[in-house]
Amino acid sequence: MSISERDLIDLAKASYEYAQDEVDHRSAISRAYYAAYHRCLDFHSRLPYGGKEPRGGGGVHDKLIHRLKNPTITNEALSAQSCELGHKLQTLKMRRNVADYRLERTVRPEESELTIREVEVLLQSTGG
Repeated sequence: MSISERDLIDLAKASYEYAQDEVDHRSAISRAYYAAYHRCLDFHSRLPYGGKEPRGGGGVHDKLIHRLKNPTITNEALSAQSCELGHKLQTLKMRRNVADYRLERTVRPEESELTIREVEVLLQSTGG
């Protein structure tokens, strides 16, 4: 069985809606991020030319963000959209890193709500 970005954002919204503890808000942020990541990955794969590869290391998430922020296509509208998605995904990734790895930091319900709203907008702006 396969899932979609919509399934991930729906799970994030349910985690937020029925949250009883901070862990539920952390989970909502993480699932929302992955909905955005997969949508951005799909967006990038449909571009006529991929973005510039980063120099040096980095994981797949950072590489995708770099390619989105540094498009090589000549279509100005697609290029601008790619840059915008790269910046949004970078911000969402920072939030997801806090939610998943920075257990000493408190994650507030407002943060998961904001993340979900931003990912909803991202999904809508990319056709879903």
